[in-house]
Amino acid sequence: MDKQKHNNNGNEQTINKNIKAVILDLDGVIYRGKQPIKDSDKAVKILNENGIETFFLTNAATRSRKERMEYLKTFNIFTDIDHVYTSGYATAKYIHEHIKNPLVFYVCEKGLGEELVNFGIPIIEHFYANVVIIGLDKQMTYAKLAKATDAIFRGATFIATNDDPAYPYENTKRPGAGALVEFVKQATKKNPIVVGKPNMYLLEYIMKEHNLKKDEMLIIGDNLYTDILMANKSGINSALVLSGLHNKKDIK
Repeated sequence: MDKQKHNNNGNEQTINKNIKAVILDLDGVIYRGKQPIKDSDKAVKILNENGIETFFLTNAATRSRKERMEYLKTFNIFTDIDHVYTSGYATAKYIHEHIKNPLVFYVCEKGLGEELVNFGIPIIEHFYANVVIIGLDKQMTYAKLAKATDAIFRGATFIATNDDPAYPYENTKRPGAGALVEFVKQATKKNPIVVGKPNMYLLEYIMKEHNLKKDEMLIIGDNLYTDILMANKSGINSALVLSGLHNKKDIK
């Protein structure tokens, strides 16, 4: 570690010169729901002032990349769309690259739909769909899930934006997309293609689009089973923060 500068309180800050990019999770790292994590904006500022690129990588698909970028501004964090990656974006990109002539029925909030439209992917009713996507939908109904299972029974490819069972929210935890994915898995006895962390799609897109090498990166997250597992699988250094889903006892 190399001494670089001092912060406003006179405390010494150290930045590793080998690190060129830091990948930060959002829920539990930058904020919890509408509550900011203390000093997360200052930490991002210190990294940027030292010439380190900051990327924001979330398993959430409820907001589009553009909406997520705007949401970060409310926490005094300013970035551009090329440094924001969501599982919704990765799902749309995956379908665009791997599925010929996709016709998509999705159960998620509108952010995922915006990403599909950006890739020119048709969104249709479930009885014509050859792809079904399940993400987090806070207005979920039995009828929506029944349509999804019906399309999968008819042969549609089953894709999950992520399979996180829960996510940190303010002073509690809330059911995540994985809870809805599990409903469909149990009903159809089909396992989905899971695009989000800890799978590598999001990380591979960042590395490819920004020409980054593994030894130049650091992944910071609050979830041992997504952020840290993805880092371990890829061989990239990681740091666990204790402001989100997991605590010191979970590390063992």
